Amino acid sequence: FVLAYTAGVRWFDHDGRKEIIYRNRIAFSNNGLVWNRLGREIIRTKLGSEEAQACPDIYFCDGEYHMFFCYRSSTNFRSNSQFSYKIGYARSKDLMNWERDDDKSVFLDSNETWDSEMQAYPTVFDFKGNTYMLYLGNGTGLLGFGAAIRVHSNG
Repeated sequence: FVLAYTAGVRWFDHDGRKEIIYRNRIAFSNNGLVWNRLGREIIRTKLGSEEAQACPDIYFCDGEYHMFFCYRSSTNFRSNSQFSYKIGYARSKDLMNWERDDDKSVFLDSNETWDSEMQAYPTVFDFKGNTYMLYLGNGTGLLGFGAAIRVHSNG
């Protein structure tokens, strides 16, 4: 069994409120009851030490593990869309060593008003030969959620 999860790194005060930084991690189990945590962050940050990462979703395709997750700045993310949630991507051959490459995400940039400021909490799955991603838009889904599709070519 494999469990990708989000773990808190630290709390801090900013503009009179408590904020948190959290990162993606991974654990393994032989029986689903006893878990062995890798004990380190698995995705390098894009925004530096103040990046918060969440909602890792892993799937296996073409001989590699692929992870989509969301990330944001730990401050000003509520008032400035530049610092709000975006969807990140990484890949791995062994589930422990991940190569982050957000530019390889084929699901981003819909240019729609409902997700123009935020794309968060992705869930990825295959169905009938295509790969789908469900995700929340602006306001953590207040203005809608999306279903993006990657159509695989046959040959």
